[in-house]
Amino acid sequence: MEAITEWRFIEETLGTVFTVVGLWVAYAAVKRAGVRVLAEMTERGQEHAARAATLWSLVRRIVMIGLIVTGGLMIISVWGLPLAPFLAVASAGGVAIGLGARGLVQDVIAGFFILAEDQYRIGDRIKSGAATGEVIDIRPRVTILRDEEGNTYYVPNGSLGGSVSIVFPSESPSEDAAS
Repeated sequence: MEAITEWRFIEETLGTVFTVVGLWVAYAAVKRAGVRVLAEMTERGQEHAARAATLWSLVRRIVMIGLIVTGGLMIISVWGLPLAPFLAVASAGGVAIGLGARGLVQDVIAGFFILAEDQYRIGDRIKSGAATGEVIDIRPRVTILRDEEGNTYYVPNGSLGGSVSIVFPSESPSEDAAS
């Protein structure tokens, strides 16, 4: 009886090790592909490189979270524990987080599309609602603007959807005041 228990422990341990190694190899492959894409985009120019780097940081985090969750469930399965309670708690938690973080999810998705569609770039002057200024950073959740007085605005990307107008140099407030 003791030999069967020892063999099962060894089998579960080996399954865990192979799962972790397999997930590490999968992450390394994804990371290598991402580095290749970044290198290719850098050859196309600085603007493409900056946009690709921002998108890659978002994709890398999503892939990492997905692999960790998948690996955790696989290890639980290898050790013979029932998955149903874990999946039920994760589902309920996902619904609760989804409802509570609806605005955050909206901001991140809008930020992804702003970056992917290249709607505006760092250095552009934009106007959105009460904030007008130069774009100093575009993050997955917020766009950071700096106005002429040096004030910094963190504008959620979800609130920018469709309400952004690019201010061209002829429309800048300093030239209007000089007229």
